Amino acid sequence: MDNQRIKVKDITIAGLVAAVYALATTINPLAYGALQFRVSEMLMVLPFLQHGKRFKMPLVIGITIANAFSPFGPIDVVIGVTHAVVSFYVFERANYGVWLKTTLTSLLAGVMVGGMITYMTGAPFMVTAGVIAITESVMLTIGAGVMQKVLNVLHRRTLV
Repeated sequence: MDNQRIKVKDITIAGLVAAVYALATTINPLAYGALQFRVSEMLMVLPFLQHGKRFKMPLVIGITIANAFSPFGPIDVVIGVTHAVVSFYVFERANYGVWLKTTLTSLLAGVMVGGMITYMTGAPFMVTAGVIAITESVMLTIGAGVMQKVLNVLHRRTLV
């Protein structure tokens, strides 16, 4: 019985993480375009934190849902999911600290998302990639502090 309860709890938490990411992105007027400021990106740091490895798939699902509403169409889903998968599975395996992982994630977002936006709109790549990388870095830096505190509280209460 206890094992079943844990599975239900895990599924519930995963669904909440995916839903929060998708909702926080889709209601944000600055979530898509050359100037992106996605508050939902604070969640992207979760898999890099202690007690946070289980959030990889829920975040990929949240990104898929959120980017399905992008004005750029299916290419944004492919780029967003690819960025997340590379960030979570490649950088996580490297023996880097959280700050280096978030920096690499930010730079990768600048290149991938900036490249997609340049391809789709003709916006200058260096400016677009730079803005995306900077805003991603800001959100991940804030997220690293906030999310570790949240995970610690939830872990102490045996919720994660």
